[in-house]
Amino acid sequence: MSGLDDLKTIWKETLHKAESSVIIINRKNSWSRMKILPEMFKYLCFTLEIHPRFLDIAFGFCRRTATYDQTFTCYHMTPPIRTCPVNICYNIRFFEPNGCPDRDSWSCRQSAVHHRVFPDESHSVWTIIQSPTLFRASLEGQHLASENHPLALHARYIRSCIYYWRQYLNEKDSSLVTLVELGFSTIQDILFIRDKMHHVLTILDGTLNVLKLISSSAITLGDMTNISCSICMNIGAEFDQISADLESHRLAAKRILAISKDLILVNQNVLNIRNQEYLIQSSHLQTQLGEAAASENRILSSISESMGKDSRTMKIATVVAMFYLPANLVMAFFSTEFVKFETTSNVKARTVGVSMTIHSQVWIAFVATFVLAVFTVLLLFVWNRSATKSKISSQKING
Repeated sequence: MSGLDDLKTIWKETLHKAESSVIIINRKNSWSRMKILPEMFKYLCFTLEIHPRFLDIAFGFCRRTATYDQTFTCYHMTPPIRTCPVNICYNIRFFEPNGCPDRDSWSCRQSAVHHRVFPDESHSVWTIIQSPTLFRASLEGQHLASENHPLALHARYIRSCIYYWRQYLNEKDSSLVTLVELGFSTIQDILFIRDKMHHVLTILDGTLNVLKLISSSAITLGDMTNISCSICMNIGAEFDQISADLESHRLAAKRILAISKDLILVNQNVLNIRNQEYLIQSSHLQTQLGEAAASENRILSSISESMGKDSRTMKIATVVAMFYLPANLVMAFFSTEFVKFETTSNVKARTVGVSMTIHSQVWIAFVATFVLAVFTVLLLFVWNRSATKSKISSQKING
């Protein structure tokens, strides 16, 4: 149907035939918009007198703000009165393959059902949002009048929803077998699977609750429409079988949770053992470092003792130098040409003496010594300054 006019035309023909009909509104994925025009959806709501609880479910399809919005399921049924239509609405979540092998190949779908039953006219109208793929395929070319019980189609619908549960759980169970490496990444993968299984258990519990309420409603409608006991027993047995399958899936999910818990304990124990081994190795290394530090302390102590002996020797040498260097300097000065010793004699007095003469240019030697000392000090200053600059530049480059 391309527009509202086509929907009106088809719907008038359906009302004229007074046959049961199923309206399926598709979606691309679990969090996309419904593939229907707003005016078409409004027309369906007013024409079918859809119950407000179903609209609450439909409006909640795009909510993904919390975990509760991803697991919420509900069921509502109006009081069954023979002369009035009975409205049944609920939502179910299920897993289907999404055809994306590169990432998680499964998607959690949400489907909403509104079933309007006309007990007196023996027909009903279904409105389904995002039905399972298998359910759509099972409806092709089939006449709905073949269903003997008004709620018999619910059994087929729920079976289509739970069809892939076994394959999904087997795949998650097999993924645990592949997690053989020990480490934090393995624990994270196991925790991811456990989160999935907790999600699965919540969905399965919600589906079981919905199934129990549908089974109870089937008994009520069967009594109200005078359906034969054999048909009521058959539909009840069908719902019981589906309930047994769901219980088996719950047990499988609990088994995966138990195995994953054991795997986490094994990983944690192995990591604790490795941690203890690392602690032992670390303590051994610390002991070795302590022994090395003790030997270094002994070496430093012996070095300090030898340095003490050397310092005493240097003190003795310094004391000797304090007397030797001035004496040597004085003796060297008087040994130069600047100082002359001459013998003098006095004939009259009959005495002999020694006279000392200092050369008048002795100042040149003192000036030269002073200039040489100043030049040496300046040269040392320039040398230290250049060394300091080179050290600062190397630190900037390394920094």
